[in-house]
Amino acid sequence: MSKLYVIGNGFDLHHGLKTSYYDFSKYLKENNPPLFDTLEKYISYPISDDSLWSRFEENLANLDADEILSENSDYLPNIASDDFRSRDLHTFPDIMHEQFLQLTSGLLSEFKNFILAVRFPESAYEQKLRIDKDSIFLNFNYTNTLERLYNITNNHINYIHNSVYRNRDEIILGHGIDPENFEKEIPTPPDNLDEEDYEEWYRMNNDYDYSFDTGRESLYEYFKIMHKPTKQIIENNKIFFDSLDIIDEIYIFGHSISEVDILYFQKLAKSVSPNSKWSFSYYSHENIPILKNSLIGAGVKEDQISSIRLQDIQRNNTQLSLDFE
Repeated sequence: MSKLYVIGNGFDLHHGLKTSYYDFSKYLKENNPPLFDTLEKYISYPISDDSLWSRFEENLANLDADEILSENSDYLPNIASDDFRSRDLHTFPDIMHEQFLQLTSGLLSEFKNFILAVRFPESAYEQKLRIDKDSIFLNFNYTNTLERLYNITNNHINYIHNSVYRNRDEIILGHGIDPENFEKEIPTPPDNLDEEDYEEWYRMNNDYDYSFDTGRESLYEYFKIMHKPTKQIIENNKIFFDSLDIIDEIYIFGHSISEVDILYFQKLAKSVSPNSKWSFSYYSHENIPILKNSLIGAGVKEDQISSIRLQDIQRNNTQLSLDFE
């Protein structure tokens, strides 16, 4: 097995499966409007994107948690009020915890349900590609397209982010920003303060508020839970990557080689044979330089890279110029 296929969402889309993040947004809007509204309201995206959903995983890092905290500040207790009760201290933290659950386990659960609801159209079989079934497959998708359409055996497929059909573990979906970047900066006293000055500094900086800070801490766990721990995933799959030294042909089908997954391609470039030939599929010609530069940035030599269209390697294409079997 000297061939490796890297499978991304474009592979499923090619076969007519409605698995795009836009499709997920439609699913959420119909099946969980509160979560859809929360995501649309509180997650921002670059001006260059046409919507939140065009690069959904990357944009998960752009949750405006401070805006959520601000808009719920009316639930903070007024300790000076005659109506104050000790249980009021927990109202704001509880609401923030509910927001946290909605944006983490709630989101992942809905995405899993979305994938399970995806239907294979009859035309999917007409879109089948020429693929060497005895190869190794690194699959970034959560579906069972390889098994269902191509009869690829399970032991040839590594579902790097788990599958809703095979793995018992939670699917992995998230942003690529180190969660430490979102941690609250804790003020520290200057060096060489005497005891009196230290007590004064501490009095001026002791602004801890149980309700607000507990609620904030709970909500900000979102950035940790929804972080894709790529380095740890690679380490957990060390045996798989170490086995790729026999690979000299890599076919990337339907993967955007985005920043959130670039560490995987850096690892692949170091794991496969140094003289390997790399070929990536593209949807439009405008994507070719972007995908090519991403691979070069990952450590692949330019003269080892080529591009193809998935339509050109369909089984029902009578003008095939490439043989993948």
